[in-house]
Amino acid sequence: MGVICALCNTSEAAIYCFNDAANLCSACDAQMHVGAHSNNKLTWKHQRVRLCETCKGEPAHATVYCEHDKAR
Repeated sequence: MGVICALCNTSEAAIYCFNDAANLCSACDAQMHVGAHSNNKLTWKHQRVRLCETCKGEPAHATVYCEHDKAR
């Protein structure tokens, strides 16, 4: 198992929230940040990313190239 959720301490984390500096499982992320389940409307604006599925611990970052870009 990878990184454990900082909120429930039982499930594997899938999301990293930069604003909370916390790794969260999908269920806890939804509880904290999404829709009617969230008590704080400011958390809707938090920057969150999926954790890397390969290393199971670092926020996933993607590099995007234009298919016409010859400098790859």
